[in-house]
Amino acid sequence: MLLRLNPCAKLSDAVQTVQLPSGCPNDGQPCTVSGWENAKNECICCANVNIVPEGTCNKAYRGAVTPFMMCAGVPDGGIDSCQGDSGGPLICGQQLEGVVSWGTYVCAQKGNPGVYAKVCCIVPWIQNTIKEKW
Repeated sequence: MLLRLNPCAKLSDAVQTVQLPSGCPNDGQPCTVSGWENAKNECICCANVNIVPEGTCNKAYRGAVTPFMMCAGVPDGGIDSCQGDSGGPLICGQQLEGVVSWGTYVCAQKGNPGVYAKVCCIVPWIQNTIKEKW
């Protein structure tokens, strides 16, 4: 689903646009995930994570990760997206590479990276939807 804002967002130091990816991210690529953690949090939180290889990701989740998903995290755990962050951005460089999707019930566990929707797989759909509907 894409949302169209009406009126358009007013860009500022706190509100910016992000580029769609020009390709899929590389294994180990550094990224930043951000989210609110929970409804009571007044400040957005950010965490630095890395893209996890597809095989490692799928092994961690017993094959449940589809080609439209990817994982990001840190090898030792302790840093991850969590409940309340779903739908939040995974930014690598200046590009939106992922959208927070799911993970284990207990967040940031070693060997269980966060799972993200893989934006590079749907860029054509995003562009066509914008072109046709807006």
